[in-house]
Amino acid sequence: MKVSHWHTGLVLLLLFALNTGVGQAQDSASSNEIDLASLYCLVVGISDYEMGKPRGSLERASLHDLQHAHEDALAFQQTLLDCGVAEANIHTLLNSKATKAQLSKELNWLVNADNASGLIFYYSGHGSDNVPDLDRDENAQRPGDRFDEALVPFDALDLYQYDKRKALANPELMKQLLTESIDKLLIDDEIFGFLNKTEVPFVIILDSCFSGGSARGLEEELEVQHKSPNTGIDDELIAIRLIPSYWVSAVFPDLDEGTAPEEPIMLDLPDNAAMLAASTENQTSLEHPDLGGVFTFFLLLALNDAEAQAEADANADGWVDLSEAFSYAKDLTDELTMDIAMAYNNDELYQQPSALNLELAINLKLAERL
Repeated sequence: MKVSHWHTGLVLLLLFALNTGVGQAQDSASSNEIDLASLYCLVVGISDYEMGKPRGSLERASLHDLQHAHEDALAFQQTLLDCGVAEANIHTLLNSKATKAQLSKELNWLVNADNASGLIFYYSGHGSDNVPDLDRDENAQRPGDRFDEALVPFDALDLYQYDKRKALANPELMKQLLTESIDKLLIDDEIFGFLNKTEVPFVIILDSCFSGGSARGLEEELEVQHKSPNTGIDDELIAIRLIPSYWVSAVFPDLDEGTAPEEPIMLDLPDNAAMLAASTENQTSLEHPDLGGVFTFFLLLALNDAEAQAEADANADGWVDLSEAFSYAKDLTDELTMDIAMAYNNDELYQQPSALNLELAINLKLAERL
């Protein structure tokens, strides 16, 4: 999820051969370098949710609107255009356009793109980790884990907004709404299903809270008031959890047993895929009032700014590849969020970007230094 004033979101960025607006590479430095002319991208950013409440709202809710997720998506889209990706190869979904149905439709378009050399899926928005794990694949990998992780589309249901007493008095309605709530989310099982439909290089980048766990959310709803001693800014940080635990216990009582199936589904990242995450599975991902998503800001800075490029180009070959851009963003995100966490006296605000299969990106020359 994204938290605002500092936002917690779930961003899926698939960045293969991301150039920087300084021009497409003239000569391929590696046989692994992706041809931008055949790079296909799905860019998603959700700040305003159908059931989202304004930040600071006193209404009963877990789902609150963000400030900059859609702007992060637009910045990413523009970077792709600047580096030469064809406009027709980029599909962008913002806010109300990013429903569950449309996200699924566009992901299917992405993995079936004709003659694609690389695929990008960028998501910035809320994420959740308390989706009942009905097929028990999570428990099979981490005993005791009873929940799937998920991205939160525009039309997701926030069951916290329903009256608890009335809900418990109508078990059939509870089951109907909980089933609908699960169907409205883009669960990690579904995401892996799309990944397994293609052998094309595919990178996922999540700029969100708990993104290292594939869009994890807090174990309990978090509602804390903070006042920064440095800025005097009051911020309300509300970690979303869309499904109250009593709904799960009432509708799926056997889920508490955490029993794995005889043949569990193991969700390993395919060899052709890489994932760059803004945080670990237990951390928030911050949205700065001026910078937007902190991780996204530094990632794009490494690809677009001459001074940042000079620092990011670790092997001094005159290019910034994806692994170098990630390392640059990781270090600065770590540094800035540590300062923020100390200022707010809240460890929940510290984030450490993480990656899986990052070696896929080492030979991807993204930006020739300015």
